[in-house]
Amino acid sequence: MSQKAAKDDVTKKMPLILKFAIVLAIAGIAGFTSLFWKGGHSSPVTAHSGLDVSEARAVHAEGTRIEFRDSAAQAREFIGYYNTIQLTPEQEALKAEVLQARPAACCKNSNAYTCCCTCNLSKTVWGLSNYAIAKQHVNAKELNELVDGWLSFVNPSGYEGDTCYTGGCGLPGSQKGCGGMTEQELSL
Repeated sequence: MSQKAAKDDVTKKMPLILKFAIVLAIAGIAGFTSLFWKGGHSSPVTAHSGLDVSEARAVHAEGTRIEFRDSAAQAREFIGYYNTIQLTPEQEALKAEVLQARPAACCKNSNAYTCCCTCNLSKTVWGLSNYAIAKQHVNAKELNELVDGWLSFVNPSGYEGDTCYTGGCGLPGSQKGCGGMTEQELSL
């Protein structure tokens, strides 16, 4: 192959090589920044919550709409909020107003604010509520819709409110269960 032919061959391939290099550079930068930035805020899950921070990365940045995408990872994230976000008395009153007006998903004889126990499903509802109220400044209607959305995402077939009476406390949320009774047994 002549020197001119070799140069022409490299010139033809250059745009493809350049595009590939740009894509790799962007992917590398995105991966690098995600290690340190995590959507604009640090993970709410701390070592004392017993949850793995790497599994609890937010799929939303503070102030943006919460989207439910991964029930297991988000359950850990929401339990992290339950363990770490302290509401003001006014914020707690809003949480109580909304959650006391609805039955607990797993125990219809209790309301969602107190439930009959501190099962993992309840902790996710309480943590999601803490985050939505404290960080997103939702109102009662928005909080109620958010809790409905979460419970429907975890179990699209719905809850009948009898899980605690039928031995379903250890079952995953997708099987109408409470997702376990301890954070180490989380199965949502």
